[in-house]
Amino acid sequence: MESRVLLRISRECKCRESKDMRQFIPQDKPCAVGASEPTARSGFSCLDFHKNKWDHLCKYYNWRPYLGWDEQAKIIHFHGPKVENIKKLINGKENVTPILKFLYNKNPDAYKKYYNLAVSFE
Repeated sequence: MESRVLLRISRECKCRESKDMRQFIPQDKPCAVGASEPTARSGFSCLDFHKNKWDHLCKYYNWRPYLGWDEQAKIIHFHGPKVENIKKLINGKENVTPILKFLYNKNPDAYKKYYNLAVSFE
């Protein structure tokens, strides 16, 4: 199934279930560091609300550039450095946070390849 079809299905489910899910979100859930409270609580609660109704994707449908270049990767998850950060890192700019530099430096060649692939779609 194509990813755009999955996204449409996901959006439709989210719309149908949003009222029920909002009532399900406990106010005492912890928030992720740096996340807004509603976003963080709804993220945790989404997993709870849909418990036992989902499964993990194959690793190639959630591939991260720091894992290296892989021809089998289907969906690249720019976890950490985003495309605009990668451009700065490739060009040696210093205004990138240390954690983004750390992830980029795990596999700069793969980041460069995935960056070039991403910008080819613009």
